[in-house]
Amino acid sequence: MDDHPIKKFVLIRRFTALLIDYLLLVIYAGVLYLFSPIVSPLFQRSAWEAEFFGLLLLVAPVFLYFFLFEASYLNATPGKLLFRLKVIKIDGSNFTYTDSFIRSLVKFIPWELAHFAIWQLVYPNSNFSSTAEMLLIMTNVLAILYISVPFFNIKGRALHDYVAHTLLVIQ
Repeated sequence: MDDHPIKKFVLIRRFTALLIDYLLLVIYAGVLYLFSPIVSPLFQRSAWEAEFFGLLLLVAPVFLYFFLFEASYLNATPGKLLFRLKVIKIDGSNFTYTDSFIRSLVKFIPWELAHFAIWQLVYPNSNFSSTAEMLLIMTNVLAILYISVPFFNIKGRALHDYVAHTLLVIQ
């Protein structure tokens, strides 16, 4: 691991900003929990319905949070703003909605794969239950990669930054 001072500063800010963003998203989860008598039955019919409603009520709002805030003129989520970070294109061109979409999509692939696998285990009569355990192993490997990649490059770029050709910088 390179101990470059700028990289260390960006990494500390990056993970702290992510913590703030997830604390804000916990508020959404709390509101969703208040509606659990209405929402819970949606997850109790089949793996496919649970997956659909999980995607609709859990993954899509979190995805949209990151996608829309980072695609806005701010190029940052509230957590990133608090720590004076923003997302830019590595080549200096404009960061677009397409770039933000790709970045967010790559960021949430392991999360969505894990949800899919878990629902297959909850409803073991599913056609995919035999592959669910392998998917969970794969999502854990991806999670480790996603967390570790920023520590092994000079600019602290994450895997989703490489795919979207972006960089997190201090404003």
